[in-house]
Amino acid sequence: MLRRSRYVRWVKQMTAGVQSHWDGIYDARPDEELTWFESTPSLSYALVTRHLRPGDAFIDVGGGTSRLVDFLLKEGFGPLAVLDVSTSALAACRDRLGEHGDEVTWITADITSWQPDKPYTVWHDRAVFHFLTAPNDRAAYARTMGKRPADEGIILLTSHHARHPAAHRAVMDKLTDMLAKARAAEIGMRDTP
Repeated sequence: MLRRSRYVRWVKQMTAGVQSHWDGIYDARPDEELTWFESTPSLSYALVTRHLRPGDAFIDVGGGTSRLVDFLLKEGFGPLAVLDVSTSALAACRDRLGEHGDEVTWITADITSWQPDKPYTVWHDRAVFHFLTAPNDRAAYARTMGKRPADEGIILLTSHHARHPAAHRAVMDKLTDMLAKARAAEIGMRDTP
């Protein structure tokens, strides 16, 4: 029991450091000055709405202040959830949505230690997995992801690879292997331009 207690304390300390880092980034500048900012998340929206139907559960992992949830709400999708390690990012996104912010479930958590409490029909991650570099973090993410997609659900992962397609392929191959082990299922993958 003591061993688990130490581990839980360690995870909380690590998460607090990561949270502080990302809160600092979101607090330091307006969204429009963040290198990953998209006023219209066209690719993510197209991928998500290809699979999501009104009434399907959706989660945007690492959603930060993304405008994706705005567009999905406007089109009547829901229930929607946004997960991010940054409290500041989620608060800014919720504030931006005004009264519609109450229609979204806001989850402040580190994806490597978070445990979903329900299945999601569409699991969207624009780049969180891509930025996890430690093998144990990637494995933890894959285990989490493998636990809670809906039976007919889909996981949409995108990553930045324009300059390094071989590295992107290696990351995606590793993820495919980890997911197959986590879910004991056949996993398909395709590149999206």
